[in-house]
Amino acid sequence: MEQLAEYLLDSKQLSNRTFGAVAAVWLDGIGFSEETTRDDVQRVWRTLQDYTGEKGARKHGRPANNVYQLNRNHYNSAIEACVRKGDVDAAWYLLHVEMREGGLMPDLKTFHTLVSPLATSNKLWPIGKSTVAKFNVHYPEIVREALSDGTNTLPVRALLHHTMSK
Repeated sequence: MEQLAEYLLDSKQLSNRTFGAVAAVWLDGIGFSEETTRDDVQRVWRTLQDYTGEKGARKHGRPANNVYQLNRNHYNSAIEACVRKGDVDAAWYLLHVEMREGGLMPDLKTFHTLVSPLATSNKLWPIGKSTVAKFNVHYPEIVREALSDGTNTLPVRALLHHTMSK
């Protein structure tokens, strides 16, 4: 996947939408692969960032007015990949610092992306509880929305209620 993604990015022929698809598939592939590490997630994320913005456009020979953009879905894919690789701190940094620097705020889907992998693992349950509590400090309106969201999976509902009932 990595070679194909880099080839497509270097081709200078992707639309912003196609860039988005390549980015999401690449991040999801890294996150779900048993052979990859948290360093791989960081490397892929930095590569994708390198193809965005004015600096990235000049570096890769793209016109500045046709610059790729990272959107909330890309950040969510990177956050999920970080969590799946056990790097919750990096996921939080993406969510709380880089997303905001990119002009985006987390939403309910971002919350689910962050906590779902933590909620489904007994081993990660304590990290999930502290992550929900931290999220609630910074984004209480999203946690309130999550508490009333009927589409939550049972593990996410349990994690939310167990954390927030204390």
